[in-house]
Amino acid sequence: MPPISHFLLNLNFWRTLTAITVLILETNGSPLWWTATVPWVLLNLPGLLLTTIPGFLLLAVAEGSAQADWMSEPFLITLCITLPTAASMVLSRCWHPLLRRTGIFDQFHYPGA
Repeated sequence: MPPISHFLLNLNFWRTLTAITVLILETNGSPLWWTATVPWVLLNLPGLLLTTIPGFLLLAVAEGSAQADWMSEPFLITLCITLPTAASMVLSRCWHPLLRRTGIFDQFHYPGA
């Protein structure tokens, strides 16, 4: 059996792919963008937690303020998708050396895979 490509096993590849899919489906007005959002949320949960909680606090502080003129709805949607995706990708780069040092991945390492 041929080995699985490391490209397909890379979570950051799937994070980027699902984010692009959600953005394309949403900007085209497709009703299926909600179904693409489910895997995006699951893959980007660390980034969502890291960016959503401060975002809600920031919005709660600025109660009653109107949306800025330069902030269109597509811009806000793009921002709400790209920031958590980027945060998840950065966190995975930070966590990977730490988890490798602890030896937590040793039981899943198969030489030649």
